[in-house]
Amino acid sequence: MQPDSRFDYFTGVRWSEPAPQMLQQQLVRALAADGRFEAVVAAPSRVPADLLLDVELRRFEAVYATSDGAPEVRVEMQVSVVDPRKAQRVASFVAAASVTAEQNRRAAVIAAFERATAEAIRSAVGQTREAVGAAPR
Repeated sequence: MQPDSRFDYFTGVRWSEPAPQMLQQQLVRALAADGRFEAVVAAPSRVPADLLLDVELRRFEAVYATSDGAPEVRVEMQVSVVDPRKAQRVASFVAAASVTAEQNRRAAVIAAFERATAEAIRSAVGQTREAVGAAPR
């Protein structure tokens, strides 16, 4: 997003998948690697679940304060922990991170997206663990 609220893009750059799908894969891997949950599967799944994470990606953007300066990359998601058996929300929180790119170059902006996404994912895993009281397995 440019300073005048105009959207722009890097020519010839595409993510491997839509941002919500990339985020889901990374979040599933991070929750599984955390080792505090018996099983972690991505939606849709035929595996019955005790808890579901409903994740809304709110921000996945590089924001420029000036047209030629390095942008601040912002990743933000609203996460709700849901008990599907009771159709009840157990917890809800925001996991967010922002990282300023080292320079206004494609590789530096992509690296800032990677760092901000990793920080937001770590925040989501930690807050999920706290919300459900997951003990180490």
